[in-house]
Amino acid sequence: MSKKKHSPHVEAAIKKIERRYAIGQEILEACGTTSPHGMIAQLAEQYKINRDTAQKLRAMANPEIGYTKRELEAWFKLFRDKGHALTVSHFVRLISVPKGKTRDQLTRDALEKKWSGHRLQVEVLTRQGRRQKGGRKPTVIEGDAFLGELEQTMWAW
Repeated sequence: MSKKKHSPHVEAAIKKIERRYAIGQEILEACGTTSPHGMIAQLAEQYKINRDTAQKLRAMANPEIGYTKRELEAWFKLFRDKGHALTVSHFVRLISVPKGKTRDQLTRDALEKKWSGHRLQVEVLTRQGRRQKGGRKPTVIEGDAFLGELEQTMWAW
């Protein structure tokens, strides 16, 4: 029985995901899920990536919110079967979706429909909306203060 030959593009994509995941694991191991001030930036410099990428790779390697090696291997098998692979960017976008059926379905849809990372982000936002937690609560101005605020805003335009 001959071994099935896989697409070189799929294998290259898988290798890149594996390399980036390994960096994420090393960053996660070095500083945990929350890092002391400046540590992420220091690690990012060490790996020659930017701080934001370092944080995203750490989240991707976090088994609680990201992926385990076993989960990635299951996706890699599907990539090989379909002859198409997602990218690191796809996985980073999928982290914003809690683990479970919705994330798995989005991953399958992205793979089968060959969505770009941008298209996947649109689908993620469509299905779960923008993040509702975090940030400052808006200030609601009423009464006489409202007119002053409105006038100030209009003059700023």
